[in-house]
Amino acid sequence: MRVLLLRRVLFPAAAAALVLLCYWRGLPGPLLLDDYPVLGPLLSDGHLASDWRAQIFSTTGPLGRPVAMLSFVANAALSGTAYVEWKAVNLALHLAVGAALWWLARGLMAATRVPAQRRAGAAGLLCMLWLVHPLQVSTVLYTVQRMTELSALFAVLGMGAYVAGRRALQEGRPGWGAIGAAYLLCLPLAAFSKESGLLLPGYLAAIELTVFRAAGAQRRRLLLLHGVTFVLPALLVAVYYATHVETALLAPYAARGMSLGGRVLTECRVLVRYLAEIVLPVRGAFGFFHDDLVISTGWLTPPSTALSAAFLAALLAGALRQAGRLPLVALGVLLFFAGHAMESTIFPLELMFEHRNYLPSFGVLLASCGVLLALGGRHARFATAAAGTAIALCAVLTWSEAGLWARLETLMPASYALHPRSESAAANLAEVLAANRRYTKAIEIVGTIATPGAALHERYLRCKRDGRLPPGALPAALLDREPTLRTYAVTGLIELAKLGLDEACQYDVAEFRALLATAVAKPVAFGVQRYKLRIYQAHFAWQRGEREAALALLDTAHGEQPRDPIPALLATEWSLAMGDVPRAGRYLALARKLAPERADFRAMIADLEQRHAAAAQR
Repeated sequence: MRVLLLRRVLFPAAAAALVLLCYWRGLPGPLLLDDYPVLGPLLSDGHLASDWRAQIFSTTGPLGRPVAMLSFVANAALSGTAYVEWKAVNLALHLAVGAALWWLARGLMAATRVPAQRRAGAAGLLCMLWLVHPLQVSTVLYTVQRMTELSALFAVLGMGAYVAGRRALQEGRPGWGAIGAAYLLCLPLAAFSKESGLLLPGYLAAIELTVFRAAGAQRRRLLLLHGVTFVLPALLVAVYYATHVETALLAPYAARGMSLGGRVLTECRVLVRYLAEIVLPVRGAFGFFHDDLVISTGWLTPPSTALSAAFLAALLAGALRQAGRLPLVALGVLLFFAGHAMESTIFPLELMFEHRNYLPSFGVLLASCGVLLALGGRHARFATAAAGTAIALCAVLTWSEAGLWARLETLMPASYALHPRSESAAANLAEVLAANRRYTKAIEIVGTIATPGAALHERYLRCKRDGRLPPGALPAALLDREPTLRTYAVTGLIELAKLGLDEACQYDVAEFRALLATAVAKPVAFGVQRYKLRIYQAHFAWQRGEREAALALLDTAHGEQPRDPIPALLATEWSLAMGDVPRAGRYLALARKLAPERADFRAMIADLEQRHAAAAQR
């Protein structure tokens, strides 16, 4: 009875308390970066926006991520702008994923015949280490990464259900219901939380290959199941990308300033770095920004590229070779690679983010656990001591890392100190400094980065400090070093445009308009960026009295983003100002058509309707 109480109550309670202690300091931290475009539209004056239904399908992924977005809607309704409560939900989900991993680990250990008396303890230590690992901080305390947490939770539940079903089949009991739940319930929930949930069939195939090996009376049905759910979709994806190389792969890479080959080679080094951070976490090894990563241009440039690729190949081959003797080790390695199949391979995404290891890191820890379990019972004390030491060290590191996330004034300087050549780290630190009116120091920071975006940011900071820029400060040549205009440069142009239009900074407007025209003519990373620049071109044309040119620019912008009502709304207002009531009526009808459910535009449309009606009666 005492042992049962220890296992079922005291150990889980102690584990939860330790996790809470590790993360508590970071919960009051602010929103940052991607939090704002995803979560901002859900709130209006500190409360849930009235048009929240229009936000359920996010633009952050092709599937819309409605499961995660509904959780954010609930937070907005219940918590408003009390963001500590949003982050507390993230922490609660982290604990839930840890509990689900414990269930999965116990099932895997039972299926691989780990002695019953060792399963609960080994699974508990394994999941405790995962819960307090410092690599998870950037997932748990970055509010928008709840998408990653929810996707992982449903994927783990799917794996657990599959293992339970397969064990039942092995023992002659009904198990297809649990297996069906993994595919029919957990898979869609995982995928509609974040697209990485689509990797669940790959995880299940890895479990079957290493742990169960399609043995037993159900062999043919199991092989058919994995053929239909994993092999066939993987082949279809491969065929699609093989036949659409130019449009689906090469064109997006051109916008990112790298090649497909360069990305694949670089990811070999990135994966090895991930492994090192998981196995040997040390203070100062973790960073929020990684855009300073040197891109590999060949197997030997840098030389670590070939070494990394050889190591990964040897690791994968060794795991597969030992699958029969060390199934947990083999499975752990396969889970790590499968978990990175979407975000660390051929697809044109950012090169490195630590939150991509949220679930794959469990694979590495599972493989390590498998090695310790294989040593046998006579080494149990050593294994327990090693796991306990690792948990203690990771807990201290996580507590330290979480403290940095409590304030931007601690997170951004620490990130910049780790990555002083990172454009993103420099830009974000400069913004923190500028918010505290330390403009000169901010200018010094961005001045160390030789990119058009940093140059424009530096001009913006000088505007904020001095209220003016000298003639010649905004030449079109500023953009020469960037064949494809990147987001940082676009943001700089937009912020400078706002200052100029609001007369908050005096600069040569003709010079800036020429710079804008140069920017609009360049390829951009995302089509919406050219649209935004075009809107500001229209504003400057209108401000300078070029009425027809301004409306023509709005028409062009509408053609680039035909579902956005902003060009039609602006054109309605400007047509009314010109006294062209019929034209204003046409634009107003278009605006009504484009924004029937948009609460943020409702008041503006109502005002324009009143003004149009009044003008029509004159």
